[in-house]
Amino acid sequence: MAVTENSVRSLLALSCYYPPLLSPRSIQVQRTIAHLPAIGWNATVLCGKPDTLWGNRDPGLAQIYPSIRERIEVSADPVLKKWYGRLLRLCPFAGQVPDPYLPWSLRAARIARRRLKPGDFDAIATFGNPMSVHLAGAILKRAWRKPWIAHFSDPWVDNPYSDRRFLSDAIQRRLEAYVIGHADTVVFTSEYTSELTMKKYRSSWQQKAVVIPHCFDGDLYPQVRPRNERLLFRSIGNFYGPRTPRPLLEALVHLRQTHPEILDNYFFEFIGNCPADSSKILEEYDLTSVVAFRGSVGYLESLVLMKTADVLLLIDAPMDVNLFLPSKLIDYLGSGNTILGITPQVGASADVIRSVGGMVVSPEDVKGITQAIFSLHWRWLAGKLQGGSCDSNAVQPFTIGATLNQWREILENLIRISVSR
Repeated sequence: MAVTENSVRSLLALSCYYPPLLSPRSIQVQRTIAHLPAIGWNATVLCGKPDTLWGNRDPGLAQIYPSIRERIEVSADPVLKKWYGRLLRLCPFAGQVPDPYLPWSLRAARIARRRLKPGDFDAIATFGNPMSVHLAGAILKRAWRKPWIAHFSDPWVDNPYSDRRFLSDAIQRRLEAYVIGHADTVVFTSEYTSELTMKKYRSSWQQKAVVIPHCFDGDLYPQVRPRNERLLFRSIGNFYGPRTPRPLLEALVHLRQTHPEILDNYFFEFIGNCPADSSKILEEYDLTSVVAFRGSVGYLESLVLMKTADVLLLIDAPMDVNLFLPSKLIDYLGSGNTILGITPQVGASADVIRSVGGMVVSPEDVKGITQAIFSLHWRWLAGKLQGGSCDSNAVQPFTIGATLNQWREILENLIRISVSR
């Protein structure tokens, strides 16, 4: 059904990271916001002022989609100030309740109340990380009495990468409970994150949870996929925390020992922020002829690199259950290429990769990684990797159209609830 001008509703969206900042959060929020007019909504976005935040910038991001109705940049000072960094080093607790972006989030709520009229909006949405943005949402919901969606890209209290401290952990739990208790809808990107987070709470709160995965935009990828002279593996994205390329490199060493005649048929590229000692790692493993670490690239260029690879690599940290659904994995789906996931056997990444016909090997299974590479080599020689091998039906739930339909249902339901109150 066509959307008429009179039927268009308005959303106030708060996201600290937004283009031109180059980050998964920035890209995914922009994609959702830019497509809202197709379902009868416009958005005003409160975001961080780019030169007051950490991170690379990609000017091309702002050109991908049409301009939104209104964008208000809120300075994140003192995030980059030296005195604030010293404060956090002297008193780490100050940056853990809930995170170092709390000053930005409180400022964003204050500016919204001062510059915007509550009557101009039908709903509020906050996108974390950082999680302090949800506190701004809680402030605005209480002041404006508007329905509110809290979107979690990662777990909050239950994040395994969080720095655990007794007092700050206790406060984090109370803050998370406050947000979930007052939000009208809580959105997660995977069932694993949703279940882990919501099982702590009463059943009435659990009914607020909705899973909307990350999505890709198929219109942004090039159509041409060349035949590479060597079987080209690419990992696109940053390594951080316990994630490391070492399991793959150890598998290549093992492959050289067992099948030295075919190692030169491969080439492995790592695109993004790589380990600081990456050159030493290659020298250590004597793999400089078949492995290269490259720097970060712009988002659209990263999609070209995905499309022109033969196999796309996802490397996660070893753990019993992987809660995280990386947005780069969903971008991989849009390329249609074969995916090799070096990721825990149980988790969000493994489920998606298997569903589209990819291969999953545990990060601790070096022999299994070796066998997977060897198997992909023979499939490549037989021409079975050419043209991609992702199951198109399995990919469909991760398209922008599919996730947009989920947003439509959530927003329409919020309006019905708001009218009935």
